[in-house]
Amino acid sequence: MKNKSIATKLALRLAMIVTLNLVVLIGVSVWQSMDAVQSAIDLEFEIIAEQNAVLVETMVDSSLVFAEGIRDYMIDTYEKTSVSLNEDEYNSAVYNTPIAFTNYLAEYHILNMAHTAIMSDRTDVEEIGIYFEPYAFDKNVAAYGIHMTWDDLTAGKQYTRMNSYNEYKNLDFYELAVQTKQPQILMPEYVEADDLYMSYIGVPIIYNNEVKGVVAVRIIITNIEVTKTEDPRYPSMGGLILSSDLHRIYDSLDPDKTLELFTDVLDTKSATLIEQNIKHEETFFVKTETLANGKEFMRYFAPIEILDETWWSTVRLDMDDYQKSSRELGVILLTIATIALGFLVFMATIVIRNMLKPIEFVVEAAKSVTKGNLDINIPYNEQDEIGELADTFRIMCANLKAIIHETDITLSEIAAGDLTTTANLKATYPGEFEPIKVSMLEITDMLSSALGKISLASVQVAEGSDSISKGANELADGSILQANIIEGFINNTETIGESINGMVQQVEATTKLSTDAKLRADRGTEAMANMLSAMKNINNSSLVIATVLQTVDDIADQTELLALNASIEAARAGEAGKGFAVVANEVRELANRSSKTVKEIETIINETISNIEEGQNMAHDAEESLNDIIEAVQGTASFFEGLLKETQSQKSSINELLHGTQEISDVVQTNTATSQESASISEQLAEEAEQLQLMLHYFKFSK
Repeated sequence: MKNKSIATKLALRLAMIVTLNLVVLIGVSVWQSMDAVQSAIDLEFEIIAEQNAVLVETMVDSSLVFAEGIRDYMIDTYEKTSVSLNEDEYNSAVYNTPIAFTNYLAEYHILNMAHTAIMSDRTDVEEIGIYFEPYAFDKNVAAYGIHMTWDDLTAGKQYTRMNSYNEYKNLDFYELAVQTKQPQILMPEYVEADDLYMSYIGVPIIYNNEVKGVVAVRIIITNIEVTKTEDPRYPSMGGLILSSDLHRIYDSLDPDKTLELFTDVLDTKSATLIEQNIKHEETFFVKTETLANGKEFMRYFAPIEILDETWWSTVRLDMDDYQKSSRELGVILLTIATIALGFLVFMATIVIRNMLKPIEFVVEAAKSVTKGNLDINIPYNEQDEIGELADTFRIMCANLKAIIHETDITLSEIAAGDLTTTANLKATYPGEFEPIKVSMLEITDMLSSALGKISLASVQVAEGSDSISKGANELADGSILQANIIEGFINNTETIGESINGMVQQVEATTKLSTDAKLRADRGTEAMANMLSAMKNINNSSLVIATVLQTVDDIADQTELLALNASIEAARAGEAGKGFAVVANEVRELANRSSKTVKEIETIINETISNIEEGQNMAHDAEESLNDIIEAVQGTASFFEGLLKETQSQKSSINELLHGTQEISDVVQTNTATSQESASISEQLAEEAEQLQLMLHYFKFSK
């Protein structure tokens, strides 16, 4: 019981409210504290990364300054040499060859600067060399190159000279500096003898835009270990120096990985994120995940400006160390909050239970009422809110008891069929109980009215059902008659459709015959035209022959005239012309025969021309007749084509009419079935109305 008491609920709700507030407060505090701690850690490690970057820059710059000093001195030397045309010569200390005085001084300066740079504790220079293009240092020296190392100096050897240009022209630092004309720093190389990583810096000596030589400085990359890469507070801390393409220049945790690609150990997402951030060349930090074991690290990157490249100083910290401080702070705050919450809930529960204990008597009385027992006893009579609640509860139970008793009697009589019993209600129905009395009165009045209307409606339904049944039967008979008529119409329509189909086939055949006749007439017309053309050609040829014959006839006349003249001349000649006279007579006879033959041929040709003209006239008449036939055939073909289209249209219309009639038939059959079903339902409704009249006799109500 106590677990369900108001005191317990109030205590629990108070505890929930306080807990919610404390959770929100603690959550905000923990979040802010963790954020502040992590921000402080981020800032601290960004500063460490930047400090390491400055250290590396300083280390490289302090070594680079010597190379740049030698380069600048040599440029000044070239300036002086260009002004002084005739100089005294001194033997070179390196090659023992006469060289210009300014070059002699430059050689001395180079050796001193190299010695100072290597032996200085403030630099990380292990080797310095200077190498010139052929005859670039002095006109008397073909190849000038020297280098000085820490090992040489400590062993008492000052320098090592190069005896040939081929000894150094293919060295990486020399070749790269000459090609780019820019200072270059090479990736570190492991020197096994010294157990160190070293890197060359090549600075070209350029005068009048011409590379004269290269100053090379070899620095000890391993000395980067002076950067801050560990802290007792963070056991997982480590540092790296990365090249511009993210190869390891220095690794404090795993030196064996030097020169390996840093992103190879990261997952693709982390590697991509780092590659995107380094493009901005600004300090940043990211959370990364290793590819091998999935372990997460916070990594802080700071740019290192090395010549024209950007190296990166990076410091790492695993997530356990990174979140350790914030987790400890969260545990402390949660512990304090839990203790405070427990104490507050305990005290609130005790106070509330003591104040609300009397309400348990009212609860017990309410339980009795829920079980149907309205004879209750509440042993509490104090003049406070709980005492007033107990008095009110006792009065309520008395009123409920009277109302329930009267309601029980009234509902029992209504159940027995007496709807007039509500006229005898006497109990008091105060306040919200008044609707119970009103509802019982309204229920009886409404039931009386409804039963009266139902009685009247049942009589009307019975009468209407008979009328509906008769109408439905008549409608069914009419629908059957309509179905028979429509069925006959469908049969007639199908017969018409079949006739039209036959007509369509005949029209199609006739149309085909007309088309064939048209084609044959066209061919006849074409043949007649060809014949007319041939006859015309024959006529033209005959006219030409007549012309030729006329010419031959003229020639024969001329020949005859010439023969006559020849005979006359032969006669004049006497005996000497007798032979010629015989020939002239023969020629005259031949001309006569030729003239006669030409006239006979002319007569025949004239008859031929006359016959040809008569044939042409007949052919023209035949051609006109064929054209008339073609026009008639074309008209017939066009008529049958139109007739075919109209017949096909009638066929389509008949099919649509047949389809629509079939749908009407389906509708009529549906109406017939519906009418028969309506008649059956009407008969059943009349029977139900009679049953309803019998049931209404059970009730007693005012009509």
